[in-house]
Amino acid sequence: MDRIVQSYMDSFLKSQDIVEKNQSKQFEMFSSYCAIEQMYSENFYPADVVIGDGDDCGIDAVAILVNGLLITSKEEIDDLLEINKKLSEINFVFVQAKTSSSFDYGDMGTFGAGVKDFFSDNPQMRRNETIIEKSKIVEYIFSKATYIKKKPACYLYYVTTGKWVDDQNCVGRMEIVKNDLLDLNIFEDVVYIPVGADLLQKYYRNTIDVIETEIEFSNKILLPEIPGVTQSYLGYVDSESYLKLITGENGEIRKSVFYDNVRDFQGDNPVNHEMSESLKTDSQKFILLNNGVTVICKELSNIGNKFKLTDYQIVNGCQTSVLYH
Repeated sequence: MDRIVQSYMDSFLKSQDIVEKNQSKQFEMFSSYCAIEQMYSENFYPADVVIGDGDDCGIDAVAILVNGLLITSKEEIDDLLEINKKLSEINFVFVQAKTSSSFDYGDMGTFGAGVKDFFSDNPQMRRNETIIEKSKIVEYIFSKATYIKKKPACYLYYVTTGKWVDDQNCVGRMEIVKNDLLDLNIFEDVVYIPVGADLLQKYYRNTIDVIETEIEFSNKILLPEIPGVTQSYLGYVDSESYLKLITGENGEIRKSVFYDNVRDFQGDNPVNHEMSESLKTDSQKFILLNNGVTVICKELSNIGNKFKLTDYQIVNGCQTSVLYH
């Protein structure tokens, strides 16, 4: 384990008041928190996602995310249905962490097999109490299929302290895992993400640093002076630049930038369906049919048309995130 990862892990353990002495368990908790935080940026306890030792199907952590919330019980699903009347977005996140300095394609395949068995109607692997509890929540979610608006997505994070070099055997094993899971016909998408030391460091910095993104903003005008506002602009950007604002390292949606938005993305309702259709059939008119997006940030710097936004929020226009879907 390099010095930076070790330092970050020590900082994490201290911030979470974790007194675990076993380094492998420490790394499991640290890696799981960093990976899941890329999908779910609210505060959460590692104990809510980390699986106990033994009979764990080769899985170190499981996060069940529904309608933007981390689910830890079936009762929370009932509460969501009572409030929202639907399950509009479901993501399952699995983590396997190894202190090894290399990526082992055999272990990567075992991890994938464990995830597949987790979703099996007739599981073959032994399961501890935590795995059983998580699988029951998943079964309960699928029992509410009439309320599910889109098939869930499944994310697998395989974390080591080594360097990812696109090894052919490892890449091939990931593709096999993805295809095996897609063959279950219960997922909209399956994403397998190899995380080495460099990416893990970046993930941890994301948990403690403010978000910073640079976009190309050439089509703009400077607005007149507004009290309390250093500078403001009106203009338009292409879809690629907008997606940079709302997505993270691996293309996952950045929920944290919508915290101050009074209305989150509303799922596949008639309005959003029409927006999606207009993007497919006549994308050039999208700018005319869209009411716009308001982005505020604490720091803004630019060189020419390259604008760097630091600590920003999308406070209006969240529905435009239909571009992501």
